[in-house]
Amino acid sequence: MFSWRRAILVSLGATITNFTLAGNTLAQDSTVNPVPVPIPPPSINLSDTIPNVGYFTDGNPGTTGPVSAINIAGFNPVQITDISTFNLNTIDMLMVNNSSSRGGFSTALLNRLPSIETWVSNGGSFIAHDRFVSSSVGLSESNPLLLGTPTTLTQRDLGSDLDIIAPGDTLVTNGPHGVLNDSSLDGGDWSSHGFVIGKKKKKSRGGQKGHIGKSRELYPESECRSIENHVPATCKCCGEELSGTVSNPYRHQVVEIPPRELEIVEHRLHELECKHCGAKTRANLPENITESGYGATVVTLVSLMSGVYRYSHRMIVRTIIILRRYCGV
Repeated sequence: MFSWRRAILVSLGATITNFTLAGNTLAQDSTVNPVPVPIPPPSINLSDTIPNVGYFTDGNPGTTGPVSAINIAGFNPVQITDISTFNLNTIDMLMVNNSSSRGGFSTALLNRLPSIETWVSNGGSFIAHDRFVSSSVGLSESNPLLLGTPTTLTQRDLGSDLDIIAPGDTLVTNGPHGVLNDSSLDGGDWSSHGFVIGKKKKKSRGGQKGHIGKSRELYPESECRSIENHVPATCKCCGEELSGTVSNPYRHQVVEIPPRELEIVEHRLHELECKHCGAKTRANLPENITESGYGATVVTLVSLMSGVYRYSHRMIVRTIIILRRYCGV
């Protein structure tokens, strides 16, 4: 079978005086009936220009719901009714839709996922729409549709208010087929069935890029017990002797808790004998002195640890040991 094509000769800005066709010389403006020349049509594989998109709805493989969207995108829809035997090499993209929000995935789909993962590794594109997400609201589970990421978790979370994540410049949210905004997907029953839990990015030690550095504020010179000046003796480069000082040297302060001496007051309670009846009476402690042998500051510290900070008895004893070691208590 052949398709027929007429050849037309066009020379811009030139005057054709004559030319020879099949041994006959034709003058300018001569009329000739072109002879149809059979030209075989070029060999074109439509799949090379229009991607084939296979679609499979788990639990309802007979539905043709995705066809309209695939056609609008300019692709060729291919219905898949049996995912277990379908030849994946005949399509460029695979759309899998789990239409059930109360059940998991069919055995046929689960058994085919390893082959789908291999197909993706060889260049195939996989698109999944899952209404199940996980077994219950708030529960985090691994999702088999996230190929190659068995440790990634998804969490069921029903919602009808979806916002676009800034900057919103992807082909999905702002592409040739329309623009989505913060209200485009709202009001569904439900608009969202869950999300994928992202992994926290490991940060390198120290200040991150763009971080504004902060350092401890220096105390005023009036609060310093002493100020010590340190001057380099020799040049770090050539070893030449150095002399003099600068008006604005680098300041470095060291803050330390000074050693504290215990304040021990001994109260001597005298016991006197009555000359009249012979009874002995010992003096009482002043009202502001406790019988425990510890002052108000120590008692307040222990009460603070046990009451406010809820230290256990063991933690309080350890703290007292530290006080004994460094403060002599």
